[in-house]
Amino acid sequence: YDGEKFHLYYGIKLDPPFHGLLFDRNNHLWMAGTYSHSIARYDGNEWKYFRLENLKTDQLINTLACDSNNNIWIATTAVGNDNLRSFGIVKFDGEKFTYYSFFDDSLKYYRWYSIAVDKNNNIWAVGSRYKVNKTVGSVLVKYDGKSWKNIPKEESGYRVSYPWRVAIDNYGNLWVGGGNQLQKFDGTNWSDPNEPMKDFDFYTYSCFCPQGMVFDRNNNLYAASYRGLLKWDGKKWTYFNKTDMGTSSCELYSVHIDKMNRI
Repeated sequence: YDGEKFHLYYGIKLDPPFHGLLFDRNNHLWMAGTYSHSIARYDGNEWKYFRLENLKTDQLINTLACDSNNNIWIATTAVGNDNLRSFGIVKFDGEKFTYYSFFDDSLKYYRWYSIAVDKNNNIWAVGSRYKVNKTVGSVLVKYDGKSWKNIPKEESGYRVSYPWRVAIDNYGNLWVGGGNQLQKFDGTNWSDPNEPMKDFDFYTYSCFCPQGMVFDRNNNLYAASYRGLLKWDGKKWTYFNKTDMGTSSCELYSVHIDKMNRI
């Protein structure tokens, strides 16, 4: 989407749906095939594919993020009970994959849904804890390059019940969306911008839980949902359906913005 019209691309050799989508520091497009155990890079001329060999059969790729060193961070989910302790977050430096396993009491058994990198190169990720096909808790974590920290709820001001996606705005603020809630963290305090959004029909548009969140250069928030694309300019929501996008379906799994501000 270039601000006026939507353009369609075909021929990608990954298994859909594509929950992971981003542009790296070189403005190359990266995509994750949810069921492919692979990620792909498009440099404007051709696609190149990279396979995560250590993922187990029923482990899926959810979302992608890029840090200041152009490393690609990958959030994965294990859908079978036997794999709940398998690799969850993965880093790709362009040549090799580094797999992070969480076997400590606070972080084990989590399925990771979304990942983002802030202005200080900290890694943020959200996930849920599962046990015998049942959600028993959710988590927000931060990685400073040395260790992972679990962000507690309530006492810190963070209170999104079912975190599904994270994003960083142009001012370095962290946003967490899910369960029809949206919160912002400025590095010190959490705030709740839901008040101006109270009249928006989240349930109809399935926005929060969003399938993707991203900010353009004007700090407008775009959210991909199962009902289409939504834009929030800080005051009002704009909804784009399948007619606006020129597609046969408005079921979206990811959204990102390139250096030319194209969605």
